Amino acid sequence: KKRMQDLFSIHNQAYFQKRLNLHVVKNENEQVFYQELEVITKAIKEKKKIRFEYQKPSLTFNEKHKLTELAPIDTVFSNNEYYLLCQGAKDPNTCIQYRLDYIKNVEIVKDSDVKFDDYQLNSFEKKLNNMTYMYGEGKIEVIELEFTPNVYSNMIDKFGKDIHPKKINENLYCVQVRHIINSTFYSWIIGFGGRIQIADNDVHKKQFKDFLMENFINKNNAD
Repeated sequence: KKRMQDLFSIHNQAYFQKRLNLHVVKNENEQVFYQELEVITKAIKEKKKIRFEYQKPSLTFNEKHKLTELAPIDTVFSNNEYYLLCQGAKDPNTCIQYRLDYIKNVEIVKDSDVKFDDYQLNSFEKKLNNMTYMYGEGKIEVIELEFTPNVYSNMIDKFGKDIHPKKINENLYCVQVRHIINSTFYSWIIGFGGRIQIADNDVHKKQFKDFLMENFINKNNAD
């Protein structure tokens, strides 16, 4: 969290009242979003646009691989998730947010100059202040998760190095963590395609099943 909060837009840094630190510590797993974050940070520093794919699990194949070209504004930590704010394509005075772990294949757009005026900065600041409320659903609970060894570094990246997973066998680990349980958290689990699963009480399993039924599973074929 601290590593993320130290990164921010260099546009009017005093305006956002944040400390400039463009250094990014590489994560043990190159597949997680810190590799993309380095490119994003460089683009903000050089005042350039970025081109990327937004691979949210609920999107179709074509939507996931559609190239998006926007001006990055700032990074924000909210509700235990990391987000990137970008300038709106249709309305340059608004900004839209993207889950940082869904942003893939980032590249800087050459010959693209980015400059925000005072009105735009004020609009962006309001968006930053409202992020906590927009993603405030759910409450912090203790939940037990089972996961495969190939996502071990992702678990450390998500919950920190203070967690103590137990090795069940060569192909499975188990860990108890505290986290806000909501649709964002469920979507994060889904993104790993079954390599992370809820393993504890029936209440958490039922809540997750209800989420899947409501958002992903065709109810006519639910049986």
